[in-house]
Amino acid sequence: MALVVHDVRTPGGMERVYTELLRRAATQIDFTVISTSLSPSLRPLVRWRRVPVVRRPIPLKFLLFFVGAAVQILKERPDLVHTSGAIVPNRVDVASVHFCHAELRERIGSVAPPGLPLTRRLNALIGGLIALLAEK
Repeated sequence: MALVVHDVRTPGGMERVYTELLRRAATQIDFTVISTSLSPSLRPLVRWRRVPVVRRPIPLKFLLFFVGAAVQILKERPDLVHTSGAIVPNRVDVASVHFCHAELRERIGSVAPPGLPLTRRLNALIGGLIALLAEK
């Protein structure tokens, strides 16, 4: 199974979910992790395909991962693909959704939370719009 996530490490909410999944299931499932980072303690349990990306700005990081992880999936040709949301253009078998940008836009009228400084708001707006496109 290919597990496709941005980061697998602690601390972090969804990062921790995937850390625990790998720790608990690696003896029963042959995992290939496609991510930008992976906790050193997990590396002996799985095959890791690192997707190099810039850390900032977030919209560029997302786009680089979107393309880079898609290429890795095509190279690996796994039996099953599990992603953390809409983060690759490939067809996937399981998508665990931890956050929905479309719902955020519906609730607050934007994908950029109000009250942020202009540069952060612009960054959040661009990143949110890219995420909305990916979710579709």
